[in-house]
Amino acid sequence: MSTMVDERLRRLRSELDDHSRIADRLGLDLERPLRSLNDGYPENAVALVGKLTEKLLKELWRHHGVEGDPSTKALNDLVKRCRPYIRSSTVVDALDDIRRLRNRSTHDGYDISDEDGLLAVRRLVDVLVWFTDTGSAALLGGEPDMAPEVARRCEFLAGLYVTLGYPSLSACGETPRFGGLA
Repeated sequence: MSTMVDERLRRLRSELDDHSRIADRLGLDLERPLRSLNDGYPENAVALVGKLTEKLLKELWRHHGVEGDPSTKALNDLVKRCRPYIRSSTVVDALDDIRRLRNRSTHDGYDISDEDGLLAVRRLVDVLVWFTDTGSAALLGGEPDMAPEVARRCEFLAGLYVTLGYPSLSACGETPRFGGLA
């Protein structure tokens, strides 16, 4: 593995560490795709990212009460049925990239490069960042401590903020200040 790939892998590892709370709650092993990449098996990393994404979408499916049983659905069906509940075009694009890479690897039989594996993990990080930044009750556990209409509007604004490409305050190490109050 090249030095450049190793550096990107190290950065992705630190970004995934930021989502350990979600991983612990859902029983996800976010390290496995990184270990597969490090060991030279990018096709395994892509398959593992697909499985992790399926788990996230199944949780979102259950949270929103989508009709049917998510346990019988493949990644493609999960993305289609959960799409109305995801208000970020960046996340929808990330899910499509993950699905496309997994199909190339698993069903189409194409060779998967280290770059493809890194892209799959990067897109998984994008999905996790969105869910974390919007405070999705589906993944963080429990409902928000505010009125449902206020929570819905806050989620919309947070998704808009992320979609426009602004960094989250927590990623900058800053404490949010509202109306001049600390």
